[in-house]
Amino acid sequence: MVKDTGILTPFYSGESSFYLSRHLTVWLVPIVCWTAFVTLLIWVMLCINLLLRKQWIEHERLAYPIVELPYNMTITDNSPAKKGSNPLPNRRLWAGFAISGGISLLNGASHLYPSLPSIPIWVASLNRFATTKPWNAIFSMNITLYPFVMGLGFLMPLSLAVSYWSFYLFWQFQRIIGSQLGLQSLPGFPYPIAQVRGVWIALLLYAAWGGRQYFQQVLRQGVTSILRLGRDGTTGGEAEPISPGQAEEKLKVGIHSLGYVANSREEAVEDFYPGSAETFTRIGKEGERPPTRREHFNSQVGPTGPY
Repeated sequence: MVKDTGILTPFYSGESSFYLSRHLTVWLVPIVCWTAFVTLLIWVMLCINLLLRKQWIEHERLAYPIVELPYNMTITDNSPAKKGSNPLPNRRLWAGFAISGGISLLNGASHLYPSLPSIPIWVASLNRFATTKPWNAIFSMNITLYPFVMGLGFLMPLSLAVSYWSFYLFWQFQRIIGSQLGLQSLPGFPYPIAQVRGVWIALLLYAAWGGRQYFQQVLRQGVTSILRLGRDGTTGGEAEPISPGQAEEKLKVGIHSLGYVANSREEAVEDFYPGSAETFTRIGKEGERPPTRREHFNSQVGPTGPY
């Protein structure tokens, strides 16, 4: 940390440059230390991702809806099976982008140049209707319309969005009950930071308990690899999570093929679709995926699709 006021003052007063020998000499050590720390931090996070990837993706089969949008935007496969997956040609996407982006740009320009009109996104505050005890304990309950927040809300899993709203209302309910019981005089009541920390600890314990068998396997594999490395200089080429990839002798290939026989192709498609749509819609609910639609099913019927 730089404590020399003669070096720090020019950063606030200006009329100087960072690229001076006396400045670079003083800042060299902090820059090197912070660079090493950030590099080590990123490396540790990559290691944690490597350990958790298999548990979350293959065992728990967690869905990552925020990743699906940029993935679909980068699809270059024009096969019928992928037809309609890329959202870029969708006019509704660009219409929504133009509306939300236009509102943000107009309001930003209006903030810089007050003579320009603006579109209000802050609608009203509900606090003005709660002026008596215990309702006046409600904290900052406003009705706002942020387009980017709405967009992020569509990408969030439904269970996460519902829990966000539920706990927000529960927090307001705590403030109301606390005001009614006279607990508002306690410093920090209802202790939201402590509650958030408790939730993080609970989630950590839940994740650790749910993946305890996998983490035990990782620990055993890591210890075995270290012992083998010290004994014969090799890690044994074991598979993930410690080593990338799979050993060639353990690679297995399987082919999954669906078939349905009917008097004609059209009859087979019409008979097979209802059951297929119901099944995949039910499976999709576990991963917060939208229901299966007929146009998506039709895009998978053909030589390049699974049907």
